[in-house]
Amino acid sequence: ISNEKVHTETLKKVASREDVGAIDCWIWRGAERSDEERKILLSSGKVINYNIGDRFGEDICLPSSLNEADRIRAYDIMMREIEYGLSVNTKKIVFGSGPDMPQDHEGAKERFFELIMKVIKQLPKDVMLSLEPTDWDIDKHFLFGPMNEAVDFVKSIRKNGFENIGVMID
Repeated sequence: ISNEKVHTETLKKVASREDVGAIDCWIWRGAERSDEERKILLSSGKVINYNIGDRFGEDICLPSSLNEADRIRAYDIMMREIEYGLSVNTKKIVFGSGPDMPQDHEGAKERFFELIMKVIKQLPKDVMLSLEPTDWDIDKHFLFGPMNEAVDFVKSIRKNGFENIGVMID
């Protein structure tokens, strides 16, 4: 959705449905719009699964880039989005791994690991991070496309004492 009013109206429609028990969503940036959307979600009585990532009008998020400034920006975006999710009492935060870096795939996985370790250390233990892989044969071409790599990545985070991370298949 690239229109803030349409986004808010969509949240209102979904939140008002009695036959919907959970909403998989994100909050539009900007104080006035985000405040309105928070009120909609908080008053809905629904389970909120929050999706984090770059948003319409932003440059693409590059969490495993060789460029440190790109990784810092990705971290800042993730923390901003996590803050939005926590503000609507989410207990599940869904995230992608950003674009694959085929010229340095293994190095990119290491850089992404460092970023997620930094993020998960700040996350409440009762909030689950869910990595959403996307197969490389569709248009997103994320770093973690194949399921097995995503599962191995999650296992590596768990080996460091963080059980509140998993893989989500959409």
